[in-house]
Amino acid sequence: METTTAGLDIIPCTEDFMGADLTLVSAVGRESMLTGCLKSTKRLSQYDIVLMDNSPSISLVVMNSLVASDYFLVPCSAEYLPMLGLSLLGGSIGRMSKLAPRLQSLGIVLTMYSRNERICRTVENTLRKELGDSLFQTKVRVNTKAKSAPSVRQTIFEYERSKTGRGTEDFSALASEFLDRLAQREQPLARVANG
Repeated sequence: METTTAGLDIIPCTEDFMGADLTLVSAVGRESMLTGCLKSTKRLSQYDIVLMDNSPSISLVVMNSLVASDYFLVPCSAEYLPMLGLSLLGGSIGRMSKLAPRLQSLGIVLTMYSRNERICRTVENTLRKELGDSLFQTKVRVNTKAKSAPSVRQTIFEYERSKTGRGTEDFSALASEFLDRLAQREQPLARVANG
């Protein structure tokens, strides 16, 4: 589905997709169904990057996204419990190494960040010590406009209409750092699962 942003197409999830996990349970080769679908997609070569946005859990759908991907990026809200969940996620992804041998982490991005909240600073400092360069320098700050933009089917850039808007600044910086990390790995085409 084409968007008003040049070069950006979106395939939205529909209600039909809600039962995908149940359908996959009994399928032969269930972990690789998405890989097969992507390989048979003729227009896939027209895209530089394919991003897949997943729920924050390990399900058969998420597993399919990871198996079909070269890289994954983990958003983590700057709170205590999501920070603890990162180790569980890492363990789950580690156990998938046979199914997805080329899968690599691009890193972790802190979201819902507020410099004024002590817990956000604590989470950032803890993760910076534990993860080093795996933690993105870019942080996505709390932003009510970013929450509202989807309700009017606009990107944050369209909604804010300002180069100095908080969301525009944060997501521009995130995109730049994301592309830098991809370039460091020198991959001509990257399929990325966001988990």
